[in-house]
Amino acid sequence: MRLRFHLLLFITLLFSWELTQNIIFADNWAVIIGIKEYPYLKRYYGKASDIPFADKDAKDFKNLLVELGGFKEGNINLLINKEASGDNIKKYISDLQKKTKLEDKVIIYFSGHGTQVNTKDEDEEDGLDECIVAYDGYKRPNYRLKSKINGVISDDELKSWIKNIQSRYKAVVLDCCFSGQFDKNTNNSNLISSGLSEIDEDIVYICCSTEGMPQNPLYENSIFTYYLIESCKKKESLTLLEAFECAKNTFLTEIGRPPELPESFPFFKIIGNKKIGEEIYLVDSNYIKQKKIEIEEKREIIRNKIKWGPSIF
Repeated sequence: MRLRFHLLLFITLLFSWELTQNIIFADNWAVIIGIKEYPYLKRYYGKASDIPFADKDAKDFKNLLVELGGFKEGNINLLINKEASGDNIKKYISDLQKKTKLEDKVIIYFSGHGTQVNTKDEDEEDGLDECIVAYDGYKRPNYRLKSKINGVISDDELKSWIKNIQSRYKAVVLDCCFSGQFDKNTNNSNLISSGLSEIDEDIVYICCSTEGMPQNPLYENSIFTYYLIESCKKKESLTLLEAFECAKNTFLTEIGRPPELPESFPFFKIIGNKKIGEEIYLVDSNYIKQKKIEIEEKREIIRNKIKWGPSIF
């Protein structure tokens, strides 16, 4: 009896220690993708296939996570243009399956082309899968792609890679055409249904629109990413969900909804478990406080080292 009691106590303590380790040493991870140029698309569409600021979108989003979110540089994989092949995107997202713990926070960010492909999946009522297009993806004029063509990653394929990441806090930020059409059977409450075959309660998708979101040369960013980043400035603390709501409201206030667009063309959509967006911080108050302390400590060291001597004049 005593042996059973001690064994049960040991197992309980071990479980508690592992849980504490997970919480105390929780980390942040990100795969950030920005594709400005598509060499295969350019063969058919010329320079019109370029997305002028998609690479800058990704770099700016990474800087946001490092400077305000407390993400470590070494925990972020930045894939720009030719680095963002279909194989590389799969590799770096899948690599997180080996690195993450349960309480870690994970963000997958994509700025580039989105498209649709034919599918026989029953969950897609219109017979089309939404996809992101990697650097080596292509689409011929008047030709519906099949999802297995290189560099075209369907929503279900992307989700299958993310699903196996150990973290229970995963966010996917999509700044591309058709991203909002992941959501084809909108539901209420915290869990919002989508065109995906099933919804995981540990993933939230932050999307720009149903069809596309324009670039703006005045911002040198896509409008979606610009407002998302701007919402984080001058804030002491801000979750991903708060940044999304702030960006959406500011966009509608400053620019407004183009009158020629139908209501079926929404800007700024959230899909999946939006409560995940309340757990991931783009502006981490604890990190900012620690950063301010470190800066003040460095200043103090410099002040103590300065030797004020008599003027030679």
